[in-house]
Amino acid sequence: MHLRSASIYAAFSLLVLTGCSDGPKGETVPYETLVKRLADPAQMSSLDTPGAKIATSYDRSGSNNDYGNFLKKGPDGWMVLADLKGPGYVSRTWFTGSKDGSKKIRLYFDGEKSPSIEITLDEWCGKKEPLTLPLAGYEPYCWYSWLPVPFKKRLIIMEQAPVRDEKLYYQIAYNALPAGQTVESFKLPLSATAIAAIAEVKTRWNERGPAQPGPGKQNRLELQGPGLIQELQFTPDWSSLPSPAAIEKALQETIVRIYWDGNTSPSVEAPLGALCGSMWSRMRYQSLYFGMTNETLSLRFPMPFKSLAVVKIDGPAPVNIAAVTGKPQLAQGYLHSGWKKSTAQAVGSPHTILQTSGSGKYVGCILGVRSLDQSWWVLEGDELTAVDGETTPGWKGTGLEDYFNGGWYYGNALAAPLNGVVFKAPFRIVQYRIHQADPVAFTNSFNMIFERGPDHASHAAFESVSFYYLDRPQKADSDIGKQPLHPEPDPLSKLTLMTEINDRERLGDYTAAQDTIKMYLEEFKDAPFAPQLFQRLENYRNGETIPEGQALLGVYANMSATVFLDGTVIGRFGDPQAMQFKTVNLAPGKHVLAVQTARQNYPDWLQVGLKYGNKIVGTDGTWKFSFNQGSDWNTANFDDSSWETLSCWVKGPPEEPYIFCKPNEHVGMQSVPWGIRPAKDWPANARQVFYRKVFTVE
Repeated sequence: MHLRSASIYAAFSLLVLTGCSDGPKGETVPYETLVKRLADPAQMSSLDTPGAKIATSYDRSGSNNDYGNFLKKGPDGWMVLADLKGPGYVSRTWFTGSKDGSKKIRLYFDGEKSPSIEITLDEWCGKKEPLTLPLAGYEPYCWYSWLPVPFKKRLIIMEQAPVRDEKLYYQIAYNALPAGQTVESFKLPLSATAIAAIAEVKTRWNERGPAQPGPGKQNRLELQGPGLIQELQFTPDWSSLPSPAAIEKALQETIVRIYWDGNTSPSVEAPLGALCGSMWSRMRYQSLYFGMTNETLSLRFPMPFKSLAVVKIDGPAPVNIAAVTGKPQLAQGYLHSGWKKSTAQAVGSPHTILQTSGSGKYVGCILGVRSLDQSWWVLEGDELTAVDGETTPGWKGTGLEDYFNGGWYYGNALAAPLNGVVFKAPFRIVQYRIHQADPVAFTNSFNMIFERGPDHASHAAFESVSFYYLDRPQKADSDIGKQPLHPEPDPLSKLTLMTEINDRERLGDYTAAQDTIKMYLEEFKDAPFAPQLFQRLENYRNGETIPEGQALLGVYANMSATVFLDGTVIGRFGDPQAMQFKTVNLAPGKHVLAVQTARQNYPDWLQVGLKYGNKIVGTDGTWKFSFNQGSDWNTANFDDSSWETLSCWVKGPPEEPYIFCKPNEHVGMQSVPWGIRPAKDWPANARQVFYRKVFTVE
């Protein structure tokens, strides 16, 4: 994790606010300015720019068929997604449902008869520099981009019409410009200055993490204004608590309250963990504006104030509060944040993220969902946002995970700068979304809800933290004191340990993986896998010893899979409830790991890892596959240039309806390799698929 000083933070903000400013009214806003806003903290709290609106494929009838609902038909074979009037810019694009990333989109600017841009989803979202992660990508099952796309007068966006059984979903966020300002319409290829600005944003996003704070205070911090808090850091003292389970309980019971300018009601009121992205348990990752490193939780939304800032902690253990401060800027709002909860007994009604009055803008949320229906159907609920008294919400989503830049009930855990899914186990999930690019502005009122699944019929508990700015301090929209702080128990938690461990490892949080095991052993004292779990804890501490010249092969598949090493059969595997292991000999030199699997209906997965020394060669997007094996296909010197490279992977594994996977002691063997399946539809007569990966042992 890179540390950045307060002086660097201030210098970057000054650069954006002065050297790259929008300038006087009537001036053309440079494209580089739109790009650099993506990494400018001051832009988050600014109240002087219009907010975003959205065009989506939501079901106009109010049902759940949120796909294929286009604005209108375009030329033959094309559908119109949006027809936008300028000057303005698109701030987010999101697509899913396509068979693959070769489907094209078209952009017509300012009355063009022919599109100046026709590009594939892969090229637009992640496969062509500089439009790559973390700015744009495929992660997974959907394509998204935060790239600003300015248009001076008009922008029409089209997508190729669906074929066969494609269900095409889309979301396009777009922002107007302040009155009197304009832009030059977007062009490809990008200029050198635009590419440099994008590179600068990527660097800033990849360096996200805590800064160096000033001296801390225990449980209460006061700062005199005018001032700007760039970051708050909270370091609890858990030394008096007996176990990881006790610490997680205390994290939920520790309440943060922030008061601005002498107000007696807190403008921020939420549990410490939930406020900083560690809802339900400690999660060591970093988004752009919150996160956790070691035992320190951070909140980095800019927090300007005029006269006084008071930060208070109430909880079962002392907490050190430290702040990174800077110089306040003009036209900045006051940060507000509130914790909301609705239980599974609230079936029939939506979950409210935020309901507030006043003038300001909504900039994001963290949301945890626990479905007691033992299904992901709750994720079919949409977000609905109404501003300034709208009787019909002007912002209508297409699915809960779609709002968070996911799709099809998500893949595995990830933590990106502006969005992430940081906990996923059947059927519990924690996700976040930050509106750096596309805040929702309001002048009188704001109301945002998530449907509790279609028709609000899911028995699911929701817990959320909202982030928003107002032009003056007021009481946070919070349920503290109204709802229990602890999550509802889930009867499936005994079955999902391996999924939870793997996702902790995927986030790089090996401490949380160990704590997860310790809490499991404490809660389920009769666990039949205790020996493997104790050995796994030992392997976390001291590493796993594999003799020189040998390797550990792990195979997890829910169909028959035959594995070859250098053309020799290693074994036949296939168990949807356990990764199976075998020790093999592995000398230095060139090798090929090859697998032949039988056809399997969805869900189908193959996950293979070969661990030697401190390395794991595992299934991932570099593997080749074919439905026709050819002669000697499983040998290292076989010419696989005609084979296709994998471009997709699976959730988990396991995937629903499979839930349980037997815990094992081998660290990384199910978190480093991807679960894979063929990257295209099976040919009608194909009964087997063949995979191979060439690697070298030094």
